[in-house]
Amino acid sequence: MKKVMIVPAVLACMLLMGGTIYAQGSPPPPGPGDHVWSGPQGHMLKMLLELNLTDAQKHDIAVILKEHRSTASSTLASMITAKKDLFELIDADEMNEEAIRTAFQKAAEYEEELTVMRAKLIQEIRGVLTDEQKATLESMKAEMQAKMKERVEERRSLIDEWIDTYSN
Repeated sequence: MKKVMIVPAVLACMLLMGGTIYAQGSPPPPGPGDHVWSGPQGHMLKMLLELNLTDAQKHDIAVILKEHRSTASSTLASMITAKKDLFELIDADEMNEEAIRTAFQKAAEYEEELTVMRAKLIQEIRGVLTDEQKATLESMKAEMQAKMKERVEERRSLIDEWIDTYSN
């Protein structure tokens, strides 16, 4: 549950911070054996590279990311703190349902704000892309979602197998 709740925040962070480095023009990415593509920021770098952005587009996207970075960073930090507080309540020796619900609502408010920020950011970035780049982005998004679904199903299968093995 913890990973599922943090994914939107990580994606927002990825969009707001990770892309800035490459959009401004960083060194070429390492070769296929390197681990730069793992994690949200690596996925952002890979997407920016595969979109074949012009120098003007790189600049425009870097400016967009920079404009949102400060607000997103502070909201993300607040959400991380709120989720930490929530999970401390969940793991406490004694359960306090009311406190857990209150802490969850606080974390959800930050996550809601980050989700709206991400939607605005995505719309701004799409405004810089050509129709061909938008199609490429949609294709990459579909591929990433399929891979995520596959990983979730694989992990669910493993836990189901574990449960079945030890619950009999």
